[in-house]
Amino acid sequence: MQRSHGWQYGLCILLCAALAGTVLVAARSKTATGEWPAYSGDSRAHHVFITQSIHRLTADARRMWDRSAQGYTQGIKADDRTIPGAAGRPNAGIAADDTENDADVANAQRVGTVNADHAHHTNNGGWMMADVWYAGLQSYLNSPATQRMSYFIPPQDTDPQIDTNLESHYVALNQSAQPKNQLFLFFPGTGGTPFFQQQLCNTAADLGFHVIGLNYPNDQAVNTLCGGASADLDCYAKVRLEIKDGADRTPLVNVTRANSIENRLIKLLQYLRARFPNEGWGQYLENDSAIRWASIVVSGHS
Repeated sequence: MQRSHGWQYGLCILLCAALAGTVLVAARSKTATGEWPAYSGDSRAHHVFITQSIHRLTADARRMWDRSAQGYTQGIKADDRTIPGAAGRPNAGIAADDTENDADVANAQRVGTVNADHAHHTNNGGWMMADVWYAGLQSYLNSPATQRMSYFIPPQDTDPQIDTNLESHYVALNQSAQPKNQLFLFFPGTGGTPFFQQQLCNTAADLGFHVIGLNYPNDQAVNTLCGGASADLDCYAKVRLEIKDGADRTPLVNVTRANSIENRLIKLLQYLRARFPNEGWGQYLENDSAIRWASIVVSGHS
């Protein structure tokens, strides 16, 4: 006896509808007595019927729909999976999920069976559904933007001596892009944090740069600290340089070496090199303790 596999195929219908921008309506429903109408064996491939809106599906949704139908009628062969082996999926195939095999026929009409041949009641059913969803999302998963890795890293995770301006750094890398072997280093403007410049940083990553949006001491505008346009220009240099390297040059700011731009960047690069050794962050350090400025593109907002 056959019944509509509601949870399994209903999920596919809903996702297809979302991808297609249309509403798909299943024509099959329970009878007045709460039972699912039975279909003969030769109609198994057509156990769920939908409106003619199916032709409006996107390519992704159509691929997902077809994969679901294949799982029901043919199963999934071991060498015909959309989920890559690296994802940890089983290497064995999955038989078609097309049979009910319950001695109590009346019960089969209402609630189906828990026997092993009814795949969506077993672990195989979970993998079959995962394969269907992966088929529908392949173009998204394979797009350049989805190959981009990004991280929010609190400064104190890289150096516990950092004790001011503790909002996270933003780090991005897209290893699917042609690598430039250059670091795009972004400084937010006065009072800003890297969180609000993610789009710019992501664009640079998609162009092949290693990207860091650095959080640093920027609470007060230097123009305000130094008294406006008529101030001695040495004031601007002293404030900027103290923020950069932490050497005491002016009473207008109090930036220690630990809180300086240089230390924050060095410690972040060391952290990234240790945490993600295959991503190439160490190339922007000299002798493990200095910044290789020749390989860095500096940008910022003010």
